[in-house]
Amino acid sequence: MLIKRNFFCLFVLSALMMASATGVLKAQQPDKPSVKEPAIIIESSPAAEEDVVFVQVEQPPKFPGGMEAMMEYLQANLTYPPDARKDGIQGRVFVRFVVERDGTLSDITILRGAGGGLDEEAVRVVKGMPAWEPGLQRGEPVRVQFVLPIAFAL
Repeated sequence: MLIKRNFFCLFVLSALMMASATGVLKAQQPDKPSVKEPAIIIESSPAAEEDVVFVQVEQPPKFPGGMEAMMEYLQANLTYPPDARKDGIQGRVFVRFVVERDGTLSDITILRGAGGGLDEEAVRVVKGMPAWEPGLQRGEPVRVQFVLPIAFAL
């Protein structure tokens, strides 16, 4: 059990570090020519720049208390679905969400699921997370997309 828990912790930590190594998403000004830095817009409208979602920022969002606290939260709150346990279903569920400017989580969706009720359990646990410390770009809080892999192993 301890080995599985340590592997789970290492997996989550490495996946989070890989998730933070993606490119910056930002809106391009329609009246200015694009510069050398490529930009991709997740969500935006010309009238509402506050809708822009970044995938990498100068200071990424953080779970309150850091990675260790998030792993403790997941271990304490994840419940293996009985049907998945009975059917021997295990795997990783990748949950994508947006950490808002105030630290709340929104747009919680399954990026890649494992089935057997594992997807629903992962979403339930993420929805119950406390507010995060928001990501910062140029010292200002911004909306940041985050992908959290959650491993289920029997």
